[in-house]
Amino acid sequence: MKIKSDKYSLGKSSTLTISEKGEEIELNVALERNTKSSDFNIGASISGKVQSTENLPLENAVVKLMDENLKALTHTITDSEGNYLLSNIPKSNLYILAAIYTGKLINETEPFSLPLVESKTIDFILQDDPNSKLGAISGTLTTIDFSQPIFGSVISLYNLVNSKLNLVSITYTDSSGSFIFSELTPGEYTITTSALGYMPSKSDITITSNKISILNISLSNDSTSSSSIISGVILDSNNKFIPNADVILYSIDLQNNLTPIAFTTANSHGIYSFINVPKGTFLVKSKQSQLITITSPPQSPSTQSLPSFDVPFNSNPSTPSLSPNINDNLLIDSFILSEEETLYYKSLNIADGLLSNKASIDSFTGFTKNIGGPTDGKSSISIDIPNTTNYMLSISYLSGDKTRSLKIDINGISSNSIYYFPKTKDWSISSVSTVTVPLFLLKGKNTLTFHGDNINFSPNLGQCIITETLDVGFIDAKEGLLLNSAILNENTNFIDNIGGPSDGSATFKVNSPYFDTYLLAIEYLSGDQDRPLKIEINGKGLGTIYTVPKTIDWDFINTSIFTLPISLNEGYNIITLHGDTINYGPSISNIKISKIKYSNIIEPSQYTLSGNATIKNGSIIGLGGVIPASVSFKANVPKTGLYNLKLSYKSLKDNSIKISVNNVEKNEIYNLNSSNLNYIHIKLNLNIGENLIKVYS
Repeated sequence: MKIKSDKYSLGKSSTLTISEKGEEIELNVALERNTKSSDFNIGASISGKVQSTENLPLENAVVKLMDENLKALTHTITDSEGNYLLSNIPKSNLYILAAIYTGKLINETEPFSLPLVESKTIDFILQDDPNSKLGAISGTLTTIDFSQPIFGSVISLYNLVNSKLNLVSITYTDSSGSFIFSELTPGEYTITTSALGYMPSKSDITITSNKISILNISLSNDSTSSSSIISGVILDSNNKFIPNADVILYSIDLQNNLTPIAFTTANSHGIYSFINVPKGTFLVKSKQSQLITITSPPQSPSTQSLPSFDVPFNSNPSTPSLSPNINDNLLIDSFILSEEETLYYKSLNIADGLLSNKASIDSFTGFTKNIGGPTDGKSSISIDIPNTTNYMLSISYLSGDKTRSLKIDINGISSNSIYYFPKTKDWSISSVSTVTVPLFLLKGKNTLTFHGDNINFSPNLGQCIITETLDVGFIDAKEGLLLNSAILNENTNFIDNIGGPSDGSATFKVNSPYFDTYLLAIEYLSGDQDRPLKIEINGKGLGTIYTVPKTIDWDFINTSIFTLPISLNEGYNIITLHGDTINYGPSISNIKISKIKYSNIIEPSQYTLSGNATIKNGSIIGLGGVIPASVSFKANVPKTGLYNLKLSYKSLKDNSIKISVNNVEKNEIYNLNSSNLNYIHIKLNLNIGENLIKVYS
């Protein structure tokens, strides 16, 4: 198709007058080359429709076109039918299109190209913004004469439920005395303040939809307050100070309830202090805990003894604190069982990462929440890797309402893979599940960033295990033996029509160096829906039809990877992929087989408790007292051999535990030294298959 475009801009001559017949006059016109024509993507256009999730047209929605750097190029408004058209499009290597409508979440495309004269259709479905009808509170806290801001005050927000005050949120004043509560349901609220050295206050406030309510509070000095001081240094596990760490002071009542009473920030050398602390028992958290008891006020500020201590740094503020109660002085955080091998293995907690863009830690589970979403909440965590090779990342997660997705960037570079996490039973710690994804990491420091798609929230993330893999085999889709309806698409090199009524199948042969557990990684596309896939190893079905999550679309650049641990015999093995004899499975591409080090995070849902043992926020308490208590769990291992059980714990005093395997008691007594955070490694001989492990006081 050819389009006519002016090569030169329209020019004009000087004016002249003809006064007599037969005159011959020269009138030259100088034309300037039309540079504007090269500024536009000639003949290209973008059109489409903007609708709500109920398929209703959205009139007057703004459709904005940007370049790859999000610089605005042009925009338009939808008509009464929700239709829009963009023409006269400025040139750009790549474009991003966004649809904006009041009360809806912004929806934007991935970067795309637009050749000359091409017409592209892009439709948008906009979801309701859950925060559009919410309100907020912005306030300041100052001294009684309004002359000085009060830093580090605890501001508590309550609403009224069944005639009782219900705590909704807690925040802290910054250096200017400012505080804010956001995303509040309209209604009546009460705000209380707690600041060391000042009288407490209580204020009522009404929140209205889509408005920010202003509240300015002034506090009087408390003439009866103590002048005790608590100070310390925030250190990491290598005894290096943590600069600018957040530090919270809690009071502990007789029932061991914690109440935050002050907040501060450590300085550049990790040093913090709280002044005007009253008598009582206190706990300091800087992403970890330490108990302090002040028995009496000092005689004078000049002679007082300052309780000073170092707090190990851990970014999980939700870890339950320990009680002096004789039966509640040992807390077991986690069990991780792994194979004794030379392959690299490392356990991490995603909550220990650098949280940004509204990502935070759930106070009940200790998992990282608000990953992804419209602000693309993130957790970034660094790890030193010994070898440049392939690794497997096993992630504990919760997704109590639906299947959710996650992206993982490595050293700031997106892998273009989207990992799907199936729905869990609910959001409680007992429903934790695990997904394993492949990663290619470089030797040295690597930074993993967990985030979302800028629209939907990802699952809540907990512990993860990074395990080095040893590649055993790579299978090209073209090598498969295809039967029934299965066919190789020569344009994409994907195998289509797996499963279906005729149960199309693809069979591959792989040579294993020895009998062991391996990781099967299948590259696939499923652009319209979740699809079934059944896997047979050496003619034996695994007894499960797996649901392979939907991919973004059918474009090969948006492939995903489905992983599954399998057992292979020494020598040649036959792997067959097929369906449920009803529905078609995903389109299959390449397959990779890797040797992995067996590792397993024992989730709380696997625990069997007896005696005085109970679970509190995902951790086990009750094994440190005189009342008998135990926790048992089953471990299904791939082969007979030596395994390592890593037990993470906190203990107010020296404790000890014993262990039995398959009802046979081990002779050793394992000592757990008094510590804020520690772990021990216990060697266990396990049989192939299921083993019963019991830990008891």
